[in-house]
Amino acid sequence: MPSTVFRKLVLAIAFGIAFVINPAYVAGCGSTEQEGPRFGEAEMVALLEDFNAMGVPVIEVGQARYALAIELSQSEGDDHVDAVSRAPALLASTAHACGDRTFMKSAAACSTRTTMTVEGTLTVHRVDGEAPVVVVEDLRVSGAMTVDGNLLTYADVDLELEGGGSASWHTRNGRDFDVALFDAQGLGEDGVDIQFERAE
Repeated sequence: MPSTVFRKLVLAIAFGIAFVINPAYVAGCGSTEQEGPRFGEAEMVALLEDFNAMGVPVIEVGQARYALAIELSQSEGDDHVDAVSRAPALLASTAHACGDRTFMKSAAACSTRTTMTVEGTLTVHRVDGEAPVVVVEDLRVSGAMTVDGNLLTYADVDLELEGGGSASWHTRNGRDFDVALFDAQGLGEDGVDIQFERAE
């Protein structure tokens, strides 16, 4: 009997340590994650429409100012959902899906990161002179809109530019997007280099 009591004591201590280090090991992903995202594909598409309607942002690179006109749409393709448990539960009999999901047409899953692939075109004008000058027109771009968490608040649009380069926009209120990064070399016939990164 003493050995049984000793084993129970050891188990109780191990349980306590595991819970203190990471409660998810004991309770799975947690009650918030079990609820899943409070938005769906329709809301993601609506956020993308807000992105398209935000107007034309202007970035400053040295003495030059560039207007970035962009139009995005949801990519075509098959539905694809990935959901993996981030932390195995020691005592839970059922594992809750807490991982990644990707919207192509429609999807639903309990997750902490939601991704919708997008594609579109980008036109860049230099606007610090007397009249706007086209740097590049209708450049193909592709990438993803990603939302972290269960609320449609923190979202990023990360794009790859045809021919090389990348660009990122982000929102921290689920409504207003800012250019976070624009990095491209050799744009247009004149081979314009633009490197911009917004200070946090």
